[in-house]
Amino acid sequence: MPTATLLLDGRVLIAGDRTADLFDPRSGQFTRTGDLKVERIEHSATRLPDGRVLIAGGGFTRSAVGAISFNASAEIYDPATGTFAFTSDMDLVRRGNRGTLLANGKVLITGGAEPFHDFNRRAMLFDPASETFSPTGEMVSGQFYHTATLLSDGRVLLTNGSYGGDPSDFDWVRPEIYDPATGVFFPLPEMAIPGVHFLRATLLPNGKVLLSGGWRYDGQPVSAELFDPATGRFSPSSDTKRPLGPTATLLSDGTVFLGNGEIYDPATDRFSGTGEGTNNRFNQVATLLADGAVLLTYYSNAVTPTGLQAIYTPVRRLPPPALFTLPSGTLGQGAILHADTHLPVGQANPAVAGEALEIYLTGLLDGSVIPPQVSIGGRLAEVLYFGRAPGLANINQINVRVPAGIAPGPTVSVRLTYIGRPSNEVTIAVQ
Repeated sequence: MPTATLLLDGRVLIAGDRTADLFDPRSGQFTRTGDLKVERIEHSATRLPDGRVLIAGGGFTRSAVGAISFNASAEIYDPATGTFAFTSDMDLVRRGNRGTLLANGKVLITGGAEPFHDFNRRAMLFDPASETFSPTGEMVSGQFYHTATLLSDGRVLLTNGSYGGDPSDFDWVRPEIYDPATGVFFPLPEMAIPGVHFLRATLLPNGKVLLSGGWRYDGQPVSAELFDPATGRFSPSSDTKRPLGPTATLLSDGTVFLGNGEIYDPATDRFSGTGEGTNNRFNQVATLLADGAVLLTYYSNAVTPTGLQAIYTPVRRLPPPALFTLPSGTLGQGAILHADTHLPVGQANPAVAGEALEIYLTGLLDGSVIPPQVSIGGRLAEVLYFGRAPGLANINQINVRVPAGIAPGPTVSVRLTYIGRPSNEVTIAVQ
């Protein structure tokens, strides 16, 4: 299955097998970009804070001879050059692994199958600054095709993956949580619907996680459920109107578009139909675009995997987050203040590592606990506060701490990502 990754410029990188394409929503056209260094399917793709994309693991099936190759290698796609380049290798070959960008800017690599279905429990951390992998805690159980969801508090929820083709293999595959502060995985109670695998997990604006899709080996219908990080427990959600779909995408207004043509509203815990059923699409991947529409890439079927695409346009689309610029001064200079003096950050008064800044913008959902990810000089900054700007109507404010290791300069890039969509780029001076 190819991956689809939204780039900072609004294009989508489609990567799978040995080839890669770029989809431009403005023209509706696909164009070829550089080839992957090795053939990959069932790999992970994670956009890094500086806009590059980490491609890790995966395997490739050669149907003519039935042989399967597995990869411990990883590579990085650079949108500026349109090329892929090898980075350091992982500890093990992994196929069906997941990559999650953490709040500290590192990427957590979890799960994946080794040859002959040897599912490993070892997790890795990728550091974009050094482009190296290092071990972190051991998972509670081997996971394969699992979900990995960054929670609003910075931890990562992992829910039931697959453990081979025998139903008895699923008895000990359990949901778990990874804590970046300690590097430890710990187990969670059983899910509300035991024995469900190949799920879709969506972080909701209220901080809960919607678990949808999936299937059971006993053939029983599957309903949705919710995970509450505050209690660490799973509970059933309301029933859907039709079999759950292959994808789930958080939309710009905080509702969830399911690949079966339904919309889930967290405010009411209810599903409603959109009239667009898509369950007949093989290996569908959904990507929220910058304009709030959803790109659906898929195959026509498993026998003749012809790549196809469709666009779902929600009834209600909110604009992406927009950073303000100062009315005068350096072109593109952000409306960003020193938190202690409330003076603008500029060449005469640059920011320094470790200090707190105030960033002004629009585009955050009222009441949402999902934090934005703010990148300064290509490194993620610690978010200290986000929400409404006190005393300013319809204006948002984010307070961040300037990360260490930024290359100094008068026009250092500042950009944020919120609910999957990147903002415009502004600049500040950093010494």
